[in-house]
Amino acid sequence: MSDKIPVRGGRKGQQHRATPDDLRSYSVSPASPVTVTRADGTTATQAAKSPRATAPAPRRRGPAVCAMCADLIEGTVWISRAQGACRGKPVHPECEKKDQAATAQRRAAQKEAKANRPLSLVEENRRLLARQDQIREQRRARSAPM
Repeated sequence: MSDKIPVRGGRKGQQHRATPDDLRSYSVSPASPVTVTRADGTTATQAAKSPRATAPAPRRRGPAVCAMCADLIEGTVWISRAQGACRGKPVHPECEKKDQAATAQRRAAQKEAKANRPLSLVEENRRLLARQDQIREQRRARSAPM
């Protein structure tokens, strides 16, 4: 008999077959003793596996460092909301305010550049048709009996 068993989706792969002596069929090793019944009818009790040691949470190695200016942060620590590499990292309040001001200036410049650029053909036609509709409405309003 082949160890290769078709798996859903048409893919073929090797599937684990649990033997009476291993506990690999558990997704998490059991915390209490397990009784295993073998194919010949005998039973055996296996001790619980000891839980894996978890790594302790990483500790901060020193004072916070600003992600924007790389100076030590004393006092209030802000978390950056700026787009880019420093997002979500500690920053000085002053650095964050400077970045927000620069972002506001950049957005204003983009908005101004967008307002000053020539209209596309589609936008120009849309505006012309809207103006024609306004003129038609004004004419209808003037010619309507009072």
